Amino acid sequence: MSRDQFSFFGDDEQPTRNGGISSSSIDLEMVLHYDTGKAVQVSDTGEEKRAVWLAHKHILINRNGREVPAVKRDGQHTILPVVTITIPEWLAKKEGLI
Repeated sequence: MSRDQFSFFGDDEQPTRNGGISSSSIDLEMVLHYDTGKAVQVSDTGEEKRAVWLAHKHILINRNGREVPAVKRDGQHTILPVVTITIPEWLAKKEGLI
């Protein structure tokens, strides 16, 4: 049985202004700082101080094989993977990703 994105995001969908449920999602290319298995820390700049935590239950994540220079919170330079995340639009807005 296949699941669509609406069923994937489940009960944690945020209601729209008209009382319905929004199932719209977007794809974002992000730098992956950490993956704990339950959540990921990602940023759009590669700077850990600008990174946000996102629960796996809210997103789909695909590694694309690319890596970019990044900066850890303590200023140390490193190389981190680039990923594409599919995220509900409401969550991307809430976390300041769009």
